[in-house]
Amino acid sequence: MTTVINNPGDSSNDSSGVGAVVGVVFALILIALFFVYLLPMIQNQTPATTSTTEIQVNIPDTPVTPTPATP
Repeated sequence: MTTVINNPGDSSNDSSGVGAVVGVVFALILIALFFVYLLPMIQNQTPATTSTTEIQVNIPDTPVTPTPATP
């Protein structure tokens, strides 16, 4: 009985590389969107600044002892 090893593949299954081209185009689009939208948004983020208004709380000089309320 004859054993056949390494049969040649069907020539109709050869890839034309369209999938790779579509992948590269998709990657380029994602990179362009990153530089156009996301990178400027990241660069313009500023740390939280404190408000320019000042809150003034008046504290009495002498401590006041609270009187307990009777039920």
